[in-house]
Amino acid sequence: MNSATKKPRPRYLTPSEEKLLALVAAHDATGGIAASRRELSERLGCCLSTIDNALRGLRKKGLIRSKAIRSENAGRWPISIA
Repeated sequence: MNSATKKPRPRYLTPSEEKLLALVAAHDATGGIAASRRELSERLGCCLSTIDNALRGLRKKGLIRSKAIRSENAGRWPISIA
C-alpha cells in the first residue's frame, strides 16, 4: 500500500491509543465499554502495560473518561468518549 492510499492518522496518537479509542468509539452509542485491563489486552492483542499506557495517554489528552470500579464490576473500567 503506498502512502497515497493509507488512511491518515492523527500524529499525536500512538497505534495502541488509536486501537483503544476505536474500540471505545464503537461502543459509545451504548454509553461506552466496561472491560477489565486484561479483557482489553486480549481484545486488542497487546500486553497489560500497553493498555495502561494507552488509557493514561487517552485520558491525559482528554479523549476518554475512565475510572476503576472495584465493586460489582469485578475490576472493569467503564470507559467512554470524553
